[in-house]
Amino acid sequence: MFDLKKVKFMTYLAIVSILGFGAILVDSVSGVDISGYVNSLLFIIIGIALVIAGGFTLFFSYFKNGLTTREINKIVTIVVGSASVVTGVLIAPFFDFNIVVIEGFKAIISLIAILTIAVEAFGRD
Repeated sequence: MFDLKKVKFMTYLAIVSILGFGAILVDSVSGVDISGYVNSLLFIIIGIALVIAGGFTLFFSYFKNGLTTREINKIVTIVVGSASVVTGVLIAPFFDFNIVVIEGFKAIISLIAILTIAVEAFGRD
């Protein structure tokens, strides 16, 4: 059977891939650099996907009966996803925050996204 959260997450990852390809295409065909906007959208979309994968609607119910390893993983996923959305907003060209912490967080989110893609694509059935 299909896991609905997994299908939604893979849909978000497909959107990210299409946005990246579109940015490369626009840059190579027209010479217009939209990478700042695309990078911002990528982090916002990845963040939303992580928040959904973590089960944001059940966030407060995780604390009721004590925390298990699975619930801690979901909470960390929600926190990282939320931070990714904030980072996406802050790196948008109209805000243009360029500080070292955001650059480091962009690298961490990128690694998490790559690892998640690998696990979702090859790690499970």
